[in-house]
Formats: sequence, C-alpha cells, structure tokens
Amino acid sequence: MCLWRLWKFTLYPFLHPHSPRELPDYIGRTYEPFALQVGPEMLYIITAPKDVAEVFKKVDVLGWDGHLNQIFLNFGMNPESLEQAWLKPNHANAGYLEVNPQRLSLIRLVERIYAQQLLPGAHMDEIGASFGAALQAAFRPQNLEISEIKAVSGSRIFSLRTLCQYTLLEAGIYSFFGATVMQMDKNIIPNLLAFTENAWMLFYGLPSFLASAVLDPQDLVLETFQRFSELPEALREDQSWSIQKVLVAQECIGMDSRSKACMLAMILWAANSNVNNASFWVLARILFDEQLRETVKHEVDAAWQSESLDVKLLYANSPVLDGTFHECLRLSAGAMMGRKVLVTTRIGDKVLKAGGTVLIPSRQLHSNANVWGSDHQQFSDTRFPRNGTLTRHSSYRPFGGGVSLCPGRKVARQQVFTMVAILIHRFDARLSRDKKQEFPRLNVSTPALGVTGPAKDMDIHVELFHSEKSACKSA
Repeated sequence: MCLWRLWKFTLYPFLHPHSPRELPDYIGRTYEPFALQVGPEMLYIITAPKDVAEVFKKVDVLGWDGHLNQIFLNFGMNPESLEQAWLKPNHANAGYLEVNPQRLSLIRLVERIYAQQLLPGAHMDEIGASFGAALQAAFRPQNLEISEIKAVSGSRIFSLRTLCQYTLLEAGIYSFFGATVMQMDKNIIPNLLAFTENAWMLFYGLPSFLASAVLDPQDLVLETFQRFSELPEALREDQSWSIQKVLVAQECIGMDSRSKACMLAMILWAANSNVNNASFWVLARILFDEQLRETVKHEVDAAWQSESLDVKLLYANSPVLDGTFHECLRLSAGAMMGRKVLVTTRIGDKVLKAGGTVLIPSRQLHSNANVWGSDHQQFSDTRFPRNGTLTRHSSYRPFGGGVSLCPGRKVARQQVFTMVAILIHRFDARLSRDKKQEFPRLNVSTPALGVTGPAKDMDIHVELFHSEKSACKSA
C-alpha cells in the first residue's frame, strides 16, 4: 500500500507534471484541473474560468452528444428510435422537407426548432405572449387555494414555493401545448412536479427499486404526452409553433409514440424545470428587503401600460430586477456540466486522456473569489449592475456553455420577470407576520440538475393583501 501511494501520488506526478493531480493528492484551491478516479472512469474537474472557456471551444475533442444520448435514454426513449433520430435522411417526403430542408438528423432538427422558438425573434415573441397571458390566468382561485395556508384579518397567506410551482408550470404547459394537455390530464401538474423533484434519480442511475419516486410520475406524464401526440392536429391547434414542427418531424421518420412522448416531455422539462426555483429566489430576495422591494416595484409598475404588461419595456428599464435575477442564479445554480474526452487533449498545461469525463461544477465557478470578490458568498443586487461584463464572464455559467448553452435562457429570464411583475404589481405582497421567518437555505440534500431549490423543510409565507389590483379580491 505504501509503495502504491508513493508511486501514485509522488513519483507519477513528478514524472508526468502535465497530468492533472489526483485526489487526495490535490490539496488547496489553485483552480488548476484535477482528477478523480471513480471505479474504471477518470473524472477531470475544471474550475478555472480560462480553462472552462477552452473546454467549451474544443467541440471536436470534448464531446457533448454522449451526455445528450444519456438524457434521452433517462427520459425513457426507445434505443432504436434514438439511433434512428441521429440519422440524416437520405430520402425524405415532401412533408419532412418542409420542416427539414437541410436534411438534418431529427436530433439536430429539434435543437434548431427549439432555438428558433426560444431565442429572440417572432417565435419567441409568440410564446412569450402566450406564457404571459397564461400566467395571469393562472392566478385564479383554484391555484391560489392550493397554495393558501390561511386567511388572517383581511389578507391571505400563501406558500411562495407552491404558488410559484403551480402558476409557472401551468403557464408553461399552456404556452407550449395549449389547453389540450390540461384538459386530458387534471393531474399533469402534480405529476410533473413530482417527476422534476426526483429527476436526479434518473440522471445518477439509481436502480429502479430505489427510484419509484421518479419512475411512477414519469410513467403518468409520458402516458399523457403519448395520448397528446396521437391526437389529430385539428385537436392540437393551439399548440406552439415548435411542438407542431417537432411532431411533424417525428411522424415523418416513423418514431414510436412512446419515444415521441419522451421528447415532448423533455422539451417541457428543459424549458420550465428551473423557472419556478429561479422565481422563488428572486421573489424571496425582494420580499426580505423592503428597499429592494420598493425599487423593483417602481421598475415593474412603469412597465404596465393600461394594465397590460410591456415585457420589452420591463427589460429595458429594470436594472435592479435584472441584477437581482443574475445574482440569484449565481448563488443557486448548482448543475454539473459534462463533456466526454474523445481524443487526448490539453486544457491549460494539463493533459486529459481520451475516455475520461470532464466535469465543470457551476457552484465552484460562481464562488470564485478571484472573480466575484471576498463577499462572493453574500447576495448583492448591485454586483451585476456595477459590472456589466459579469453576465458574459466565463465564471458565470447558470445556463451551461458551448454547444450545450441553453437556448431557453432568454425565455427563462422573460418568464421570471413576468412572474415578478404580476405578483408585485397586482398584489400588495409582503412577508407574512404569522411567524418569524428566516431566509431559506439551499437544498443540498440531493444533487442539483439546474437551479437549486430551497431546503425541503423551508418555505416563505407571503401575505397578499386585498387591494384594487389584487386578484385575491376577485377570488
């Protein structure tokens, strides 16, 4: 054992100075790449901003597609259908050429459709308007009752966590799939929430006998989307542009209905899984800071024109809300970004060997004191407004990077802003006085797949006072 340790952690590093140091030999925070052997697999951990930027640029030698395949399989896609989805069409019918004139593989086509729907342009405007209308409608008595804790002397007290979950997910379903999915399955929201809460079990490969908390709601969700995919298009006329195009493409290659459902569920999960947590943290910061609340309310109120929200005006004139949004993402994004080493390559002055896996932990990037300062563990709504370049810094990666940079990042920001604008403008929202409240801690009990939510035993009780603008009054 002593000889092995001498070789592994002393002689080998000395003879191979360009190989990343391995744990437990790697000690201290130098931000250089280090390695971790887990069974037969070598993991390379990257935390320095310049190294992260280099990883995302090396698309030919550091692959993403293997991770993408695993995500599709995790969602339950048939392996044969997945293999077919990677094939470029040699011969295509007229319907397929209409949605796929460049003859891309289905995977690449869906990525392109998804980006066209969610990045700035006419299609993003369409889905943004649909989401905004659906979110305002979601503040109706039924959803308020689900999240209501109690009524006290002229006001009603709600769970902020539940309020964000139900209203935002309902609006997300409507904006992508129209009213049909909600009409087909009255339990689609609780089933999706249960799946999202436990999705980490799939991604970390828990055996099925330990993963019923995610497999049971997954089956129910996929059953609903399978029935949706089998409906005639005339019964899906209020679906989004992207969903219509994806379903046409799936049909053209003859994809089985279960795999169709998996892809549809994955689109919705990717677009909405982080929005409720991001909204929760932004609203939490606003509610816990009276000065911040008043400043954001001033920005928000200016964007309401004749009781209609002008989202573009809100974007252009809300530096404090924008700074709060980015700072909340910095403090709560906890996903691990990954790449497969396809060909032995260098990152910085370290050699990464083919077959290894590169991992980039966003939480470490977002707590780098060299970038964020000595107060990096503290929330500051002025951090990003003071330095407009931070949103483009390589150490700020709440949406991933490179070929896996989330195309939904612009829509996610729009949805969070819309949620804040509706709640702060239509309601007199304040921390409830029914109990002493502490600011929620992050949930560190389970692995994060994106924006980390609050600890399971923590919530915020928010008081919504009756007023002329309050939906509570009409409820």
